[in-house]
Amino acid sequence: MLYLGACPYLLAWILNTDTRSRARYRAALFSSAANLVAKGLAFLLFAVAIRRASVYLDPDSLGLWLAVSGFATALGFLDLGMGNAMTNRVAAARATGSAEELARVVTGGIVALLLLGIATALALGLLATAVDLSARFHIHQAQASAALRPTLVVFAGCFGLSLAANAVVRVLVALQEGVVAYGALAVVNGAALAWLLSPLCQQPSIQLLLLLCYGLPALAGLVLLPWLRQRGLLPWRTAWGCLRAEVPSLARPAGLYFLLQLGTMVAGGADGLLISTTLGVREIAAFAAVQKLFQLIQVPLGTLNTPLWAAYADATALGERHFVRITLVRSLAVTAALVIAAGSVFCFLGAWAIGLWTHGQVTVPLSLLLAYLLFALVDALGNCFGVFLNGVGILRPQLAALIPMLVAGISVKLWLLADHGVAAMLIGYTLVYLVIVGAVYGIVNRRVVLEHLT
Repeated sequence: MLYLGACPYLLAWILNTDTRSRARYRAALFSSAANLVAKGLAFLLFAVAIRRASVYLDPDSLGLWLAVSGFATALGFLDLGMGNAMTNRVAAARATGSAEELARVVTGGIVALLLLGIATALALGLLATAVDLSARFHIHQAQASAALRPTLVVFAGCFGLSLAANAVVRVLVALQEGVVAYGALAVVNGAALAWLLSPLCQQPSIQLLLLLCYGLPALAGLVLLPWLRQRGLLPWRTAWGCLRAEVPSLARPAGLYFLLQLGTMVAGGADGLLISTTLGVREIAAFAAVQKLFQLIQVPLGTLNTPLWAAYADATALGERHFVRITLVRSLAVTAALVIAAGSVFCFLGAWAIGLWTHGQVTVPLSLLLAYLLFALVDALGNCFGVFLNGVGILRPQLAALIPMLVAGISVKLWLLADHGVAAMLIGYTLVYLVIVGAVYGIVNRRVVLEHLT
């Protein structure tokens, strides 16, 4: 199935006579292949970890680990939008700028995110040690209550440093060298899996599970700093000057991306946090299991589509709208077909597979699987369209969709989650999302979108 998903990019690379277009498709294909390997190892790592942990962890402890592991998605906005802004800045500098300008953009952005990451880690660590959050997460068992604070401290350190690590990955993706970044991530995931399977790791603590399954992969980008320096893209001696020169250029697009990330987090990225604080950490287990199951298709599709951000940005900088239009249509069609095919299988076999996977500790109703299939289809298509919007620089219409999405989406989620459960929450939010996105891009900003396609 994954090879089928890569076919449009492979055929476009082979058949396209435009040299620049072939180069973009080739870079996207190689980057996607490396990312598929990395994400495949990541899923295998998580699958092994949850199967082993479900044997010796009590339900609250298992839910705590799964809940904290999902916090990274909910807190992604804490990079203040600079990570996304860097992608377009680096792609534009590569396409039209000099080597000196490219080095300034790369160095300034990475240093800014490194300083921000250190401050974020300290702030989250202080919050975790100063405030007792046991009652907030409805934790009742002693094992989970004792593990809560050290688990949050480990998460704080890993998450803070991951802001700089993600910046390195974004730089390489924008340079259309994502194969290097994802290759390094695959090596780190493989090493973490080997450690988890070793005799030295029989019953790892929640903190070690978090470090192996989230921390080490999140920090993989840091090992590539010497690679960038060898390429002449990271002149440390002029780092302070690069920082001062680049921050003003990052500020405006970063501010817009920050608002978009904040809205995405509140409206659609904090489901795990919302469920754990509303219904308790035990209730997160079924949702997390279904989420991981559907990530078998969502993650590969994201892997196939994300490298197109840099390709869209490069083509837009050079005025090649035909490439943008053809690539968007292909990615939407492949995404829809694969989600429907894989999701149907997951709905048929998902409950059995999850029960087997977790030694019967987690049971999943069919209603949750069907609701997540609908959500996954719309979410995958939305992400595919979002890569296009970000790549071509259509930001303000996204902000126009943000406010109604926040108000309506959160209201529907809180109402349905408390009264009708997780499945109803997913269906309600998905319908709200379709109505708002259809109105914003299909009616109000239709001309703006078409200008970048025709």
